Amino acid sequence: MSAVIRVLDRQHQTVREFRDTPGWDFMGACKGAADRGHIVMATFDPYDDTLVNRTQQPRLMDELTEVLSNPDLTPERRRILESVLAAVRQVYEDGGFLFVQGE
Repeated sequence: MSAVIRVLDRQHQTVREFRDTPGWDFMGACKGAADRGHIVMATFDPYDDTLVNRTQQPRLMDELTEVLSNPDLTPERRRILESVLAAVRQVYEDGGFLFVQGE
């Protein structure tokens, strides 16, 4: 299994959801994130749940944008990171939350 990423509305109802890749590309990108100064990405744990609130969302968008600037990302990792970034932008615009459910 892989982590489930959910876009939640203001009432914490699921608007849409998708999964990390079978190779755990999103969680893999988060591993060691604190060492790179990515403090929000560092909060994601593949075996625990994480709710990203409105105050954390802009920082997460910046962190994902920085990671996506790496030209050496695999296509699978790039796709999942772009999907997560789009989800964070959506919840920020709509006033919702990003919920990542670990395994």
